[in-house]
Amino acid sequence: MSENSTWKPLYRIGWIAALAAAILFRRNIGAEVLLFTEADAIPRSAVD
Repeated sequence: MSENSTWKPLYRIGWIAALAAAILFRRNIGAEVLLFTEADAIPRSAVD
């Protein structure tokens, strides 16, 4: 068994984790950008 074949499962898990993180981050970034860039959404007082 070669040395590279012992690392294949770890590479696959890393690839899947990175893909899942990118998909989840991409889903939320639109809402976050809208929340922080919209002037009306920023509360001006404690009541807001």
